[in-house]
Amino acid sequence: MDLQRTQPSSQRLFGPVLVLVLAVLGANFACTSVAGSQTTQPSENQIRERVSILIHQAIRRATTQLKDGTYATTMPVVPSSEDIQEVKSYGNRAIEVLSGYVDSKSAMEQHVAFRFLLEFQGEPAFVAIKSFAERSAFGGVRQEATISLGSHPEGKVKSILKRIATSDPSPDVRAASGRALAHFQSAEGKEQK
Repeated sequence: MDLQRTQPSSQRLFGPVLVLVLAVLGANFACTSVAGSQTTQPSENQIRERVSILIHQAIRRATTQLKDGTYATTMPVVPSSEDIQEVKSYGNRAIEVLSGYVDSKSAMEQHVAFRFLLEFQGEPAFVAIKSFAERSAFGGVRQEATISLGSHPEGKVKSILKRIATSDPSPDVRAASGRALAHFQSAEGKEQK
């Protein structure tokens, strides 16, 4: 005779419920402990991976399928406020990662990385923006970066803009640089009056 021991249903549930309660309490304690102590900073690779994910998410959000089955991207591709805040939370380490996108073979990746860079202030961000203006393989990205340089102090960008205005292979980029230079000259004229 096969005897099978059975437990009342309340006892059978008690074990798993107790395990669940202890797991939740343990997780809550662990989160409280981490929040109360110094949290570890993400590694360079973690930041690089996260920035890549956010860039591609922004591109996907801006891409729509048309009635004929083709895809179109609404420009400019602007990262969400939440994505911007996350990237900014990484500070200068994010700027280093974003500046590396100047060598990307994808114009869209460069465009979105540049849009993130516009959210930063200070010398590292300026150097990265300057790099996009001078080195991007894509005229549209260079043009955006050149226009952005025009919002920096004249003494810092005038020689850069002059060089771009005379040597960039794209007439649109040269024209954008010329407009930025004309803006500085216009401001000088107003100050002299």
